[in-house]
Amino acid sequence: MNRHRDALPAYVGITLGVGIGGLLCVGLNKAINARVLQTCDKNLNQLIYIQTAVGDSYGCISKMVLNGPAAPIKP
Repeated sequence: MNRHRDALPAYVGITLGVGIGGLLCVGLNKAINARVLQTCDKNLNQLIYIQTAVGDSYGCISKMVLNGPAAPIKP
């Protein structure tokens, strides 16, 4: 009987750790999104929207990567 009583704090610790870690991930995701929206140069790059498990995310990707070069590259 005492064996189950000793195991209870471990479950509580794991649950609290997962909960706190999840909240930290959401907070960091919001901070990264704010940084990307401020620093992405929209003349050269394009903002993309990604749905993730911790919330919606933004990415800054070069237009050259998305669309390819403006004209064919001659050898």
